[in-house]
Amino acid sequence: MSHNPFEAPQTMDYQSTDVAVDGLQLATRGQRFVNSFVDGIVIRIGTFGLGFALAAVVIGQNGGQPLTQEQEVTTDLIGILLGLMCMVGYYFIMEFSFQRTLGKLATGTRVVRADGGLPGFGQILGRSFARLIPFDGLSFLGNPSVGWHDKLSGTRVITK
Repeated sequence: MSHNPFEAPQTMDYQSTDVAVDGLQLATRGQRFVNSFVDGIVIRIGTFGLGFALAAVVIGQNGGQPLTQEQEVTTDLIGILLGLMCMVGYYFIMEFSFQRTLGKLATGTRVVRADGGLPGFGQILGRSFARLIPFDGLSFLGNPSVGWHDKLSGTRVITK
C-alpha cells in the first residue's frame, strides 16, 4: 500500500520529546497566544516610550523647526532599529534572567532547554534574535506547539 503525501495521517503520536520534557507538558497554543499577546503589549509600550524620547531629542536638536525629508527618513530608520532592539532586548533580558517573560508569567509557563535543563546564554540570545524571522509568530500554531525560535535555539516553552 503506497502512502499519499497529501492525505492526513490517520493517527498522531504526540508522545515524542516535543510534547513532554522530563514529564512536563509543553505550553498549549492558547498559552503561547496569550504569551505573545501580553509580551506584544509590553514591547509596544516600551517602543512607544523610546520613540517618544527619540522624537523629543530630534525636535530639541532641530530647534523646533520642521524636519527635512532626509531627517525624517533617518529618524524613522532609527525608530525601527530601536523597536527591534527593544523587542530582542526584552525577550533576552527576561528569559535569560527569569526563564519567563511577563506573558509567560501570566500563563504559568517558562523556557527550558529541549532536554528540560536551564537554557544558556547563547540559546536565549539565539531564541531572541530568531523571533525576527518573518512569520515566526505563526510557526507555533502547529501541533505540538513548537515555534521556529524554539527549534532553532534548542528550547521549549513548558507549563510551570
